[in-house]
Amino acid sequence: MWYTYVMYINRLAEENIRNKLRFNGAVNIVGAKGVGKTEIGKYLTKSKIMLKEGSQIVELVRINNNIALDGKYPRLIDEWQEHPYLWNAVKTMVDEQQKFGMFILTGSSTPNPKYTKMLHSGATRIIDVRLKTLSLTEMGLSENKINFLDLMKGRLVKPSESKMQLKQYAQIIVKGGWPSVFSLDENDSLTKMIDYVDKMQKIDLRTIASPPNPKRMEKLLLSLSRNIATQVNLAKLTKESNLGSPRTVRKYLDQLSQIFILEELESWNKHIRSSVRLLETPKWYFIDSSIATATMRINSNKLINESNTFGLFFESLVIKELRIYADLVGGDVYFYKDTTGLEIDAIIELQNGDFMIFDIKIGSQEGIESGFSNINRFKEKLEKNKLKNLISMNIITAGQIAYSKDGINVFPLAQLYFKK
Repeated sequence: MWYTYVMYINRLAEENIRNKLRFNGAVNIVGAKGVGKTEIGKYLTKSKIMLKEGSQIVELVRINNNIALDGKYPRLIDEWQEHPYLWNAVKTMVDEQQKFGMFILTGSSTPNPKYTKMLHSGATRIIDVRLKTLSLTEMGLSENKINFLDLMKGRLVKPSESKMQLKQYAQIIVKGGWPSVFSLDENDSLTKMIDYVDKMQKIDLRTIASPPNPKRMEKLLLSLSRNIATQVNLAKLTKESNLGSPRTVRKYLDQLSQIFILEELESWNKHIRSSVRLLETPKWYFIDSSIATATMRINSNKLINESNTFGLFFESLVIKELRIYADLVGGDVYFYKDTTGLEIDAIIELQNGDFMIFDIKIGSQEGIESGFSNINRFKEKLEKNKLKNLISMNIITAGQIAYSKDGINVFPLAQLYFKK
């Protein structure tokens, strides 16, 4: 049987990493296993050392750090957490040579806590870049009609039509954006992702301190998948996963975050009039929606036939896209919800204090009208002197029509892309 290996896929993060190397001694690329950290590290460096768990080279590096440090710059040190003291060694080398762009480090988990207390923070020498799964832009699936950077400039979208159907969105959700998976057919992708989730519980999590029980973690993953894109508190997760106590749930959530599988979406509470009461329980998102579909064992046909479930999974896909693009411009993503039930699915706050808002709808006329209502109600709750910082208002859909009305953009996710 012949096997086709994945060629390198150019990443949006390349320019970001190159830029950070320009004024830092080292860049630390973090992210879940399988997102492409090693590949982008190889692409951007002139020499490398691979510290795969259990390999002989790891034992040699423990004896002599210079084996890992010696080579042409920038030099890739892959899976450095297998030898955590390398962090301090890299920091020392940067200090001694007073050079920028010396190293790229990669890691799929944070080091064991017994080491972290001994590690220098790396501040001003080593800077982090978080790599996620592929965006629609990187997969070549975007129709490239609405540049994220144009939204940042406050531009309104022009009327147009997308060719992407609901079925295609459902397939993207199930297959995910993993470089080695997205080009496979759906059945093969789902099989591979089920195996990924299984190995994550039984193997990847064993490398962290006090590793969780795989069977108990499986129950929590199922609860998180069922509550995707919703506010869910520890008490509910505890009850649904039968983990015994919120403290245990919190520990397990932190462990999933340590291997970069789970991300918290925080509530936005800035520039809102003091009379407004907010609901600040966070939302939890997997770094890729395919983790949830694999955990629940659902394919695109089943997903698309359950409209409520599809809506939440589509929201998860949009949030991932927005987080990728926001990272590239130094922005942070939040959501908003208050006690009146008003919710804005995503708010991107930029470093200069400007912000963009996004409501996410499947695409029905009723849903889009509720999006307009949500955005207008939200504007009324802003402090008047902060309205000038609201630079873009948007409704992202799984529909096919793009247009603007009353200063609000409506467009399909498939049309969004990022290009400088």
